[in-house]
Amino acid sequence: MLLKRLGPTAVLAAAVGCLAAIMSTVASFCNLLSACLVYDLPQALGRPGWSLAWSRVVTLAGGLLGTLLGVGSSRSVAFLGVLGWGFFTASLLPAVLAARFSLGSSRAVVTAMVLGAGVCAVLELFRPHLPIGLEPGLLGASLGLLWLVAFSREET
Repeated sequence: MLLKRLGPTAVLAAAVGCLAAIMSTVASFCNLLSACLVYDLPQALGRPGWSLAWSRVVTLAGGLLGTLLGVGSSRSVAFLGVLGWGFFTASLLPAVLAARFSLGSSRAVVTAMVLGAGVCAVLELFRPHLPIGLEPGLLGASLGLLWLVAFSREET
């Protein structure tokens, strides 16, 4: 229908726009992953960041992992939802609340982020066997927040 009404040039332009948006999103995710693992996490743990070469390796590994996950999964669209809601909520909610309310040490925040994201990822693998209504992202975020509150203390 679009081809008849708009012509092939307009349909091609729309397809190119969609692909550009997807590539931009993937590039952003790869850059965020690289910056987090190579610079932010070591800094939060009191260690020096890694080199540019490690940043490139992490970016490549993250891109390959995402490609394998998308190609190998029968639920590719569902994994976009997992990333968009569950994984980011589980990993970023403790950091945002810690920054807003000055909660605890950076080690507790980093551990809460890793715990929340890990719980979300593991539960997502077993999602077909989970009880109805159990949301992996929400459970991961809740456990991360509990960890943050339980192990937060002033940095010395």
